[in-house]
Amino acid sequence: MHTVVVTGTSGSGRIEYLRQVQALAKERNSRLQIIDMWQVMRELSGGQADEATILNWTAQRVQLLDQAYKEVASRLNEIRTDINNGHQAVAVATHAVFYWRSTYIEAFPEHLLELLSPDCFVTIAHNIKDIHQGLEADPHKRFPDISLMNILHWRDREIGDTSRWAQRLRKPHFVVARAEPAQTLHDLIFRPDAKRIYISYPMSYVSETQMKGARRLAGRLRRKGYVVFDPGSVDDAHYVGQLRTAKVRKQGPGSRYTRQQLSDLARDVGDQTVKFDYILIDQSSLVIVRYPSVTYAKYIPQVGKVIPDIYIPLSAGVICEMVHGFRGGKKVYALWLPKRIPPSPFFAYHSQMVFRSEDELLHHLDINDPP
Repeated sequence: MHTVVVTGTSGSGRIEYLRQVQALAKERNSRLQIIDMWQVMRELSGGQADEATILNWTAQRVQLLDQAYKEVASRLNEIRTDINNGHQAVAVATHAVFYWRSTYIEAFPEHLLELLSPDCFVTIAHNIKDIHQGLEADPHKRFPDISLMNILHWRDREIGDTSRWAQRLRKPHFVVARAEPAQTLHDLIFRPDAKRIYISYPMSYVSETQMKGARRLAGRLRRKGYVVFDPGSVDDAHYVGQLRTAKVRKQGPGSRYTRQQLSDLARDVGDQTVKFDYILIDQSSLVIVRYPSVTYAKYIPQVGKVIPDIYIPLSAGVICEMVHGFRGGKKVYALWLPKRIPPSPFFAYHSQMVFRSEDELLHHLDINDPP
C-alpha cells in the first residue's frame, strides 16, 4: 500500500483533484482511498467542530488535531495489515498551514508526522486568481480581506513546510499543479518509478500556436507513460498583466488595486514563478526543452520583394532552466526547431543532445530513457 500526504491551501481544489485521481485509479483497476482530515475532525468532535469557527479555536483545536492524526495513523496501520489491499493507495488530505487574520496557523501536528509513515508528500498548487475567487465565495466568509499577495505567500509557505516534512522523513515531495491532468498525480502514486519530465518552452513573445505546440508535445509524452510537469499549468504572471491593463483602463478587477500594489505583486509573482519552475525541475528526471522559431514576412528593399524570414525569440527563462537542470545533474534534451539555423554553442553545451524534430526526440527516448 502506498500512503501519500497531500497538502494545499484553501481554495486549491485539493479534494476535487484527488477525486479525479480516484476515478482514474478505478478505471485502471486500482483503488485510491481519500482520508479528509477535516471530516475526521468532524467525526471525532461529534459534529461540534464547525468549519465556520474551527480557526477560532485555540487549545481545543490543537487537541482535536492530535486526536485526528492519531486516529488516521491507526486506520492506516489497519489497512497496511489487510492482506487484501493490493493495488491500493491512501491519500491523507490536509493543510500544512492556514493564513488567517494576518497570521499563519499550523494545521499539522508535526510531532505526529512519523505516525503516518507516508511514502511521499504532494502539494497541490493552483493559480492565485482561482484560489482568490474560491476564497471570496467561501460560504463561511472566513477570509474576507485576503489579498492576492497573501495567497501568493500562503501557497509558498504550504509548499515550503511540506517540503521540510519530506526532508525530515527522507521521503520525496512533489508539487503538482491543480490544472495538470489527473494522470500526473495518479502516476506519482501508483507508478512511483516512472520517469518524470519537465517540459521547458518560451512563454513570452511567442504565438498561441507555439504554446499549443508545446502542450501537444507534453500530451505525446504523457501518452507514452511519462509523468510531465508543465510550467504553464500555473500562470500568475498573465493574470497580473491583465490586472495592470485593467487598472490603466480603469475597469474590471484591476481597478480595486493601487499601482504600487500591482507593481509589488508583479515583482513577487516573478520571483515565485522562477522558484516554482526550479522546484518542478528538481523533482524531475529529465528536462526537455522545446525551442521554436517564428516565420514572418520580410521586405528586402534591394530586390523589392517580400520573402519569408525566421525570427528566433529570446527566452531567458528557457535558458536559465536549461542551465539549472544541467548543473543539477539532470539530462537535458533540447528540441531545436528553427530550420537551417544551428543552435548557439552555449545552447548545445547545456544539452545532453540536440534534436531537430519531435519524432527524432521521441525515438531516442523510447530507446534510451523509456518511461
